[in-house]
Amino acid sequence: MKRKNIVLFRMYRNGNITKKEYTAAKNYDLAQDFAQPQKTSQVNGYNNYLYNLVANKSVELIAKSLIRQNKERVADVVKDEAEYNQYLAQASEILKQKGYHVKTTIDKNMYAIMSQTVANAELGTVHTTTNYDTSLNRNVNITEKAQNGSVMIDNETGRVIAFAGGVDFENSQVNHAFNTYRSPGSSIKPYLVYAPAIENKLIGTKTVLPDFPTNYGSYIPTDYGQSVENRFISADEALRMSYNLPAVSLFNEVRKQTPVQEYMQKLGFNIENSEFKQLGLALGGTKYGFSVAENAAAFASFYNDGARSEPYYIDQITDPSGKVIYQHHTKKTKVFSKGTAYIMQKMLHEVTTQGTAAQLSYGLNFDTSNLIGKTGTSNDYRDIWFNGATPGVTISSWMGYDNFYGHTYTLSDNASSVNMSLWTEMVNQLYATNPKIFKLDKASEKPATVHSHGVLRQTGTKAGSVNYDGATVKLTGSMTTSLSLSTHARAASAKFSVGANKKDYDLFF
Repeated sequence: MKRKNIVLFRMYRNGNITKKEYTAAKNYDLAQDFAQPQKTSQVNGYNNYLYNLVANKSVELIAKSLIRQNKERVADVVKDEAEYNQYLAQASEILKQKGYHVKTTIDKNMYAIMSQTVANAELGTVHTTTNYDTSLNRNVNITEKAQNGSVMIDNETGRVIAFAGGVDFENSQVNHAFNTYRSPGSSIKPYLVYAPAIENKLIGTKTVLPDFPTNYGSYIPTDYGQSVENRFISADEALRMSYNLPAVSLFNEVRKQTPVQEYMQKLGFNIENSEFKQLGLALGGTKYGFSVAENAAAFASFYNDGARSEPYYIDQITDPSGKVIYQHHTKKTKVFSKGTAYIMQKMLHEVTTQGTAAQLSYGLNFDTSNLIGKTGTSNDYRDIWFNGATPGVTISSWMGYDNFYGHTYTLSDNASSVNMSLWTEMVNQLYATNPKIFKLDKASEKPATVHSHGVLRQTGTKAGSVNYDGATVKLTGSMTTSLSLSTHARAASAKFSVGANKKDYDLFF
């Protein structure tokens, strides 16, 4: 009111209004025109997984815009925690109060489908305990539910179409689709082991790998359930059944021939160089783990000609004047060749028809001819994964417990089946809502770099005579077709496998 009177006086003094107008305006009771105070109501849609995700990322993007406006380098400011926090605080304030507009990529109907499906699912045991909360200085009752994080992205662009952040926002506000990092289990095998081996012409789909007890010094891996197959297994069977011993053996060989860390870096995974020295990495033994969004973006590369598109969920931000201060541009990073991507599609399709995810073919309401997938389980069923993709989209799902207060809750031994049932129910509803984005009829054409070879089923090589320990042995038997980037099939050899030792060959011959 004081400011109003000052402005009116200056207008009168400047000749903009007369003394009569000045007096009338000054004496007018503005308070009578004010709206009566009302109790504010919670705006529907605020304070949930979607709102928090978009708001937090928007603050980050606006802060970087402010930094650039001030002629500073973003990389330099980010290193200065105090200065960067000031920019973040300023960005948060103007986002809330200055009328900025944020355009996301999220399809609200599909987001609702994924969120509701997860919320209604029974994923595991509910644990209720009493724990001491140091921040509150008292005991609190804690209920922990088995959680899920799921995300659906466009393979070509990386656009996040929808996601589910968890089973219950009030129970756990951690966004499990983007902010939970857990051991990927066997879901790491396609990126770390098989695709690099194919890319470097180390294997074809029918190259045989050893599944025998092997002691790597301090590390002695086994297959699921502490079992061992005790036989040579083709690469495609080893992947579709997710056998551990062949994967470890192949990783041991492929890392000698190529810097596999470069593939993982291009795929967006945070893995330190020292971790690649550990054979357990082939089974998901990572230091930091993967987020669901990271895993989905990497898996999508197999239906994106071997390129990774950075996942994103904010398309554009405009300031109050309508000026665009942020516009997303798709960033693609070439990781594998088209030929490797094509071969991996063929191998990962078998996972969904004959392998660890075969149950999908019975539950999905659409043609699964071009569906690919990979399961993953970490030690003691702490983390359960499934990555599934069609030519159009990738949908990834993780299950596990937050394990607040140092708990070590684990899922049941049928958790992988539970996760795939959840995935199936979710995807059927998503497909019914918008079948076009799945691009089910867009089968990849076989690149000229991919070659088909007739090889022996037992050895993955051509037939022929070989010498083993002074004896001539004829390699013969039923034939099969192997896909590889090599122009010729492997010649008959006494050492026909990749990663096998003499003890393994002795047993075979």
